Amino acid sequence: MMGQNEIENSNVLASTENKRYKLHFDQVISEKIQDFCRIFKVKLNKFIVNSVGCYLYDIEDDIYSKEYDLIGRYFDVSKLVTIKPVDDNHETTEKNITIETDIPPLISKAIKHICDEIPLVQEEFIEDTVSWTIKDVLNKIKEDDYRFLGKYKDFSKISKTIDQIYEEGLV
Repeated sequence: MMGQNEIENSNVLASTENKRYKLHFDQVISEKIQDFCRIFKVKLNKFIVNSVGCYLYDIEDDIYSKEYDLIGRYFDVSKLVTIKPVDDNHETTEKNITIETDIPPLISKAIKHICDEIPLVQEEFIEDTVSWTIKDVLNKIKEDDYRFLGKYKDFSKISKTIDQIYEEGLV
């Protein structure tokens, strides 16, 4: 039988462990995500976690501004108003590609709180966020806009080395 301290310690340990999600994507989205990760040398899990984490900041801004546009889009309001379907640029196919990912506890907690308020399960929220992100990133690449790279890459070593070159008067 576990003592009170052991129970408290196991609860602390459990709350610091990443939560594993099984996400499902169609072939097209899956290939785009994997190509992006290969080309930009980003680990798949980091791409997913950072995409969701950055989107959570956008949701926070949406809530603080009291606009609720990002949260509101998750509700099916089709019975209330006529909405034109969104052109998705590819046919809807079966989501038969499974990707497992580990999400840090605080991000998982935020996802849970969001999904408590919107009609999606946590995996669907993550899948939607990642699918939207890869489409957005690809559109930015087409426009030669690479500002998104800061979400996924750490360029601090490059900056520090270049600063050091200038500080030492080598240029």
